[in-house]
Amino acid sequence: MKRRALCVCIGLMMCGLMSQGSLVQAQIPQHLAYQGVLLDSASNIPVNDSIYDLTFRIWDAEVGGLELWSEMQAVSVTDGIFNVLLGVSTPLLPLVFADSSRWLETEISNTPFARKKFSS
Repeated sequence: MKRRALCVCIGLMMCGLMSQGSLVQAQIPQHLAYQGVLLDSASNIPVNDSIYDLTFRIWDAEVGGLELWSEMQAVSVTDGIFNVLLGVSTPLLPLVFADSSRWLETEISNTPFARKKFSS
């Protein structure tokens, strides 16, 4: 069966931050809630309901740059929509958010998609 490339359209960039730790220190997110939509690139309709292996990466630049963090997850997709909690298997260390210029990249089937800038 010919596999079509999947297009990732980001529905909601940041659904929320979940921080744990001391209230005295600056709050560094240890987990990041993230939601997106997977669409078939040929038909632009949501992909079939299934489990997909997605890789998430945080970079210090929109193009090129230094990869600061990555995590792969088997993600349940329903009606094209997925929800993940980033940082569950690979901790989000303070270095990841040491600067305000950070971009999130999503990859599926060895195809990385355009990075999206974090906003606060």
